[in-house]
Amino acid sequence: MKHIIFLSLLVAGTNAYADSCVEMEARYKSMPSHADELIAKRVDFKLPSHTLERFQSRACAIVSFYVDGSGSANDMRVVAYSPSRGVGRAALETLRGYELVPGDYKGRLFVLMLRFNRFELKD
Repeated sequence: MKHIIFLSLLVAGTNAYADSCVEMEARYKSMPSHADELIAKRVDFKLPSHTLERFQSRACAIVSFYVDGSGSANDMRVVAYSPSRGVGRAALETLRGYELVPGDYKGRLFVLMLRFNRFELKD
């Protein structure tokens, strides 16, 4: 049943849509199968300079994918993005650089929310 609900959430987002990061955060929290715990190595979520408009500093995207036995993400799709389609493309490119924990996840579909903040200070 949980899998059916999850699929219906994603079907509604099959054609990825633009939304605010705050609204997407709430939607993401309601989705099952978050992949946050599967991340063995992250890479920076980088955006092309033309992706954000002059007064925008935040961007985010929710992506869905399957994990194969070697820890690679497969069949990646953008579920939602903000503020523009370029953010979704950048999120997919970023996810390609991630290393995920290998395992047999029995065809389970995972989601991950990637966030970008132009003014975030890094340690």
